[in-house]
Amino acid sequence: DDGHNGTYVLPIAQNNNGWETTIRIAHFGDYDDFNDSLVNVTATLYGSAGQGVAGQSAVVNLQIRPGGIASFDLSDHVGDDWVGSVFITSSAPIGAVAERSKSEEQMLVMNTSRPENFETEIQYAPLVFKEYNFWNTGISVANTDPDNWNSVTVTYYGPTMNQVGQDTLSIPPRGMEFVYTPGGQELGLSEGFVGSARISGTAPFHAAVDQVKYFGNDPDVGQAMSYIVEDRLARYWEFEFPRLDEFTSIVMEDFDFGDLMALPLAQKGNPITGEGDTSGIQLFNTSATNSVQAEVTFYGANGNPVAPTVDNNDKNPMIVTLGANQSYTIYTHGLTELSAGFSGSALVEVAGGGGGIVGVSNNVNYDVSSDGAAAYNLVTTFPIWQFINELIIEQLCEVGEEGAVIECILFVDSPD
Repeated sequence: DDGHNGTYVLPIAQNNNGWETTIRIAHFGDYDDFNDSLVNVTATLYGSAGQGVAGQSAVVNLQIRPGGIASFDLSDHVGDDWVGSVFITSSAPIGAVAERSKSEEQMLVMNTSRPENFETEIQYAPLVFKEYNFWNTGISVANTDPDNWNSVTVTYYGPTMNQVGQDTLSIPPRGMEFVYTPGGQELGLSEGFVGSARISGTAPFHAAVDQVKYFGNDPDVGQAMSYIVEDRLARYWEFEFPRLDEFTSIVMEDFDFGDLMALPLAQKGNPITGEGDTSGIQLFNTSATNSVQAEVTFYGANGNPVAPTVDNNDKNPMIVTLGANQSYTIYTHGLTELSAGFSGSALVEVAGGGGGIVGVSNNVNYDVSSDGAAAYNLVTTFPIWQFINELIIEQLCEVGEEGAVIECILFVDSPD
């Protein structure tokens, strides 16, 4: 699977405890490539069995044209106490979303699909709660291996780098199991916990992290949001171009890149009332041994940096240093210089250290009469040099004179 067709996974779908799920599948293929013909799509539902073998629950067959969307409700295919994962297969490039709603509490969460051919056996959940202002967390893990059991360990870390608990799951082939922080095994997490988790398995997996607020004595009860765990780390890269005469062993010195994590939507509500669309950004250093330094810059809708991360119209980032396995929260209400009503974006650049960072942002609006919460993964972007064919660099250097390596650098900076 080259990432454009094959099988895609939704780690959790459910038709239990008042929750209902609609699966929506989109055909992203080009009209000319598929001649407007219908393409077969198969969605296979695998149930959770509480550490047992549940196996295949149902198969849903659909047909979609290029640019089209097909959907189905779980309730039409499984019973009233079903929770599990969905594997969706097609010869076309597709994507899927699981929309989970609980009408009684007016809660809604969404998860997007990931490709099954995922070779990563370690992933990270940047933000985990246990009874933090009545917020709690559930982690659902789908084993993508069709043949082997997956022994999964969830290790929790507090914001001060300390390991505070573990949980384990034994998941059958293509099965799904979950943990919920207030219950299950004795996790070691104290009330009010805010931290991160490292999830490791003996086989590849996908996982979703739900954050729910079922309880409390204020109007914001009934909030819910969810995100998919990450394996793509933002790191500090030290890249060095080869010289003309010896491409593989002689390198330029001090040619360093910092990777970026991008948050397309960052907001700040009313700092006096604490209401309105408001973002919290959680960063987690996944390294158990190395610290890492990050530079955080906020940008307005016009693309210009804004206070508190601007100096004479130039970016002046916030500096965040994270120790090994340490997490850090940036809450926009805590940034007094960021204007009320701000709606823009944020960039996190890894500027030094040997660690790796993942991030997620919660956006909550308690003015909304029902569920006003959403979670966004920070998107890791890689330097352009990683995608340049080595042969192209070599050809450019060969046609140049002694300064050919400079031409290579210019090529990276501007392909034109």
